[in-house]
Amino acid sequence: MQRFGWDRKNDAFVFTMTGNIPVHVSWTFAVPAALPFLHEWSRRPQAALTHTLIFAALLFLSVFLHELAHVWAARRRGIGTQRIDLYLFGGIAWFKPGAAASPYGWAWIAFAGPLVNIVLAASFAAAYYLFARPLLPVDPDGLFSSPPPRPDTLLEWTLWLGALVNAVLAVLNLLPAYPLDGGA
Repeated sequence: MQRFGWDRKNDAFVFTMTGNIPVHVSWTFAVPAALPFLHEWSRRPQAALTHTLIFAALLFLSVFLHELAHVWAARRRGIGTQRIDLYLFGGIAWFKPGAAASPYGWAWIAFAGPLVNIVLAASFAAAYYLFARPLLPVDPDGLFSSPPPRPDTLLEWTLWLGALVNAVLAVLNLLPAYPLDGGA
């Protein structure tokens, strides 16, 4: 089994995790990660590359942890994992053939991914409001009536974007449509 390198057959970068679970990262995964570069280049060319790299890292981390949550939940139910694929539209954990679980078990496996994104979104948002914007007064009446202040520093932007990316991933994956987790 290939531990680290380029898989020509699948056109993907491969690394193997503990437990011999290969992770295939398709070159197409770079497409959604690089799209913000075009938007940022028109607004802030000096920060475009930095913002794109941060977005790509956050997207990879969020999707990868989402898929690891599925793997962990499946393993808790005695279901093995063949591999994890990360590609243009996100990721997918492939379970070993003949995997059997109750409908409740499969529901828990499906919900584990969005649950991780909800926890990550809440953690990034809390860090943003606690550490990046600690001196701003909080108006309880206007807390949700206006958008939060625009991030100024790279730390603020990273925390804000981490919350946004994970919130979007959680909501999208909970939609009742196949192949999303809500449609499983």
